[in-house]
Amino acid sequence: MIAVAAQRGLLDQINGVTSDLSTGHPMRVSAMRLCLVWALIVACWTIAMTVVAGLATLILNYVFQTLGGVELDLRANAPERVDVEATVRGALASVKTKLQERAARPALPSRRA
Repeated sequence: MIAVAAQRGLLDQINGVTSDLSTGHPMRVSAMRLCLVWALIVACWTIAMTVVAGLATLILNYVFQTLGGVELDLRANAPERVDVEATVRGALASVKTKLQERAARPALPSRRA
């Protein structure tokens, strides 16, 4: 649509007098070149945002999987979900037991002769 408008002369004011005052040799930018540059910018932006959206999906999937929440697994034979809460509770109980055992022992052996 922009290319057709440029061919019909709708964008003829791009190379107006005000843009030619800044240099001794004014550079002419054709409307078609301007359209191609704009199309390239839009295409690059679309690709970049697609990559960002993909990375965001991967990061969210990893976070959800790590925290035991929702997992986006599209495989037919998906593995069992890990119960992170039970694993952490077991680890904390183990640490608590070890600390209680150490607290019950005397810090220094007694010197009875």
